Amino acid sequence: MKNICFLEGDISRSGGTERVTSIIANELAKRKDEFNILILSICKRNDQLFFYLEPNIKITTVFAQPDYNGKKEFFKIVYKIRKFLKENSVDILIDVDTILDIYGIPATRFNKTKIVSWEHFNFYENLGVKLRDYGRKLAAKYSDAIVTLTKEDKNYFKQNLKIKHNIYTIYNPLILTKKNNDYDLNSKIILSAGRLTYQKGFDMLVEVAKKVLIHNNEWKWIILGEGEDRKKLEIQIHKYGLDGKVILKGNVEDIDSFYDKASIFVLTSRFEGFGLVLTEAKTFKLPCISFKCKAGPNEIILNDVNGYLIECFDLNEMAEKIRYLINSELKRKQFSDNALNDTEKFQLDFIKKQWIDLLNNL
Repeated sequence: MKNICFLEGDISRSGGTERVTSIIANELAKRKDEFNILILSICKRNDQLFFYLEPNIKITTVFAQPDYNGKKEFFKIVYKIRKFLKENSVDILIDVDTILDIYGIPATRFNKTKIVSWEHFNFYENLGVKLRDYGRKLAAKYSDAIVTLTKEDKNYFKQNLKIKHNIYTIYNPLILTKKNNDYDLNSKIILSAGRLTYQKGFDMLVEVAKKVLIHNNEWKWIILGEGEDRKKLEIQIHKYGLDGKVILKGNVEDIDSFYDKASIFVLTSRFEGFGLVLTEAKTFKLPCISFKCKAGPNEIILNDVNGYLIECFDLNEMAEKIRYLINSELKRKQFSDNALNDTEKFQLDFIKKQWIDLLNNL
């Protein structure tokens, strides 16, 4: 049996990184004869986890309190991680986000623990944190394996860094199952989902909504998710007279019911690590529209087959394509019928096997 530890920033968060970590950790934890799964979270700001974890997964935090200084307390963090790895005889440490390599790699130097660097954004995005770039350089030199979420990003790593060990692409899995396979052609709901942050481009979404909804009064645009940009978006929505038309629903537990009632799914991100919400939308047979941003949408949407890929960041073209779908039931039905084309590579069983093979071969 191998002891596998996921190193997380905050496992209690509601983001896509935590969602996928919980899915993979749960699948591995079910194989009790092969893996013992642990999660070491730098902190835990919420008492309750947003995503379910199997009861046999042990969760530990580096800091009992959520407030810490990652730079000033660098040596303390590395020491505590290293101590945890030794006490729990951890065979493989998976750094969830390459920024954590700045702690995980020093903590695993000169001991038996192997390390996997799991990229959750893309090589060209550091979210304003230069330490993330440094973490990627450390990963290239010292990690036993690097995992990217897309083939596109794998190429970025190989083009920019000298990778000492293996680098793999393992997609995020399809994790929702549609219970009712009928696509609702009568729905007049556009759906988007993600944290209300600069990355997700909801400010651009509101600009597009102004161009689309002014001519389609019966339609509404629902945004699922919460974040620091809520107030700015509320002001922008009110300024354009879109109150009641563009609706900020916040975090929801029954996300599948929103997918089930939607007609079109739109992603306006400036950049992605993958684009998990697109695969979720495809599970519900929704036509998808996204900017052709780095990285992910190119590998999820088949342009003009089950959705549209829009040049970054052409708001007029995006508005035009949405209006076209609104006015063409035939095109929406065509895209819906083709929604699951090329999704075998995202199936959970396939993704799970890739992770198991990787861990067993380290």
